[in-house]
Amino acid sequence: MVYHKEDQADVAIAAKAAAELKEFTGLAQSMLSVDWSAAPPAIRAAFVDLRGTNDAVQRALDVLVAQATHFAPASNRTAASLPGDVLHEIFRTWLSLDGDHRSSRIPSAFTAAAVNKHWRSVALQSGSLWATLIIDFDHTNDLNEHIDNVLERSQGYPLDLTILKAPLTGWYLEPSADHIARLLSASRTIRCSFSSSDESSYDFDQSVLAIFQTELPLAETIICSNYHPGCLLPMGVQLFTLSPKLRRLEMDSIPLDAVDWSLVPHLTAFATQCLVTEEQLRIICTSCPRLTDLSFFDINTPLSGVAAHSLPYLERLRCDGRQALQYFGHHTSVPVLHTLEIPCSAQTLLHLSIFIRDTPWTSLRVLELHYIWNSDSPPEFLHAMRNMPNLVEFTRRTASPSFSRGGRPRSCAETTLARTPAVFLPNLGYQGAGRVPSGSYARER
Repeated sequence: MVYHKEDQADVAIAAKAAAELKEFTGLAQSMLSVDWSAAPPAIRAAFVDLRGTNDAVQRALDVLVAQATHFAPASNRTAASLPGDVLHEIFRTWLSLDGDHRSSRIPSAFTAAAVNKHWRSVALQSGSLWATLIIDFDHTNDLNEHIDNVLERSQGYPLDLTILKAPLTGWYLEPSADHIARLLSASRTIRCSFSSSDESSYDFDQSVLAIFQTELPLAETIICSNYHPGCLLPMGVQLFTLSPKLRRLEMDSIPLDAVDWSLVPHLTAFATQCLVTEEQLRIICTSCPRLTDLSFFDINTPLSGVAAHSLPYLERLRCDGRQALQYFGHHTSVPVLHTLEIPCSAQTLLHLSIFIRDTPWTSLRVLELHYIWNSDSPPEFLHAMRNMPNLVEFTRRTASPSFSRGGRPRSCAETTLARTPAVFLPNLGYQGAGRVPSGSYARER
């Protein structure tokens, strides 16, 4: 119900009082309709008073009836009969909640439209309610009709599309390739998880991936996952590049040569699980100078040793190999970088020390080390930590036990932090999975 219990009680009291006053005025009107002109003076005076009282009661009754009329619709109004504009705001708020509506088996739009005719009418007029769509190739019954309905009901509102188990070979059930292409063209956010069961029969020309060659005028985010690196692309294939609004691209293991980077100059976030060559990385950084988030596996070619490359807007860098820091040369090449995720090996830590030579790295706030290797003497890392005065979060992942000279299991990172005075890390407040006092260290994950 949409009213408070106090309001309901007030309405009930007013209704009861109105009924009693109405009964009084009815009796009074009946008595006043009689001719009392021949009655004794005292009786005539009493009826004059009765007329005045009846007039006052009638005025009070009019007020009570008006109040009861005002509150009666609210007292009987449930969420099923709310005005359309109110329902629309409820739908809009529902979609903006933090919960992941994509995890629901029944989409929000269909839930809303199933309440009653009124809700269905309002839902069909709320384009944004139909803009979140999941296509699961494990459940393909009547998907063409479903897609047609969603495209019509979304009223041109950009879609948030998730495709599950997308085939990497030909498929003969619904949805059709044409329907998928129409969905992609109407989507602002696209998440596509490929089917790993199709690797042995991979056929690019007949796959869902081939549809990404089409124009995607609304796409701002494209996230691919579960792509098998053994599924090679035909020579000259171009994907994702007819997307003038593209800002975020996660390619998983899809070959980098499939993208003409000059056609996605507004890209701000890029991630790949592939090894990249120095030339490929140079082209990406040059073509997409406003990158703020960059993630790649590693550089698989020797670095040329030419002048360091720069990304003035880069805020987060993740690399599972050891050459990323070498590529940028010095932290002044990435002046606003605040989050760094790198492996913990002797070579990487040496590169880190060189990366922050001469001047403190004041922009760095978060450091995450992956694949911690064994080490007894981590002087490079210790030197590097001294030059991170604003570091506030330090995380270690996939730690491997090692043995120091005393025989106790310790890692390079733990040994270093044990030797690092608090004055070197004055702002450090979070490590691993727990909060610790400034300058101290926590157990590894």
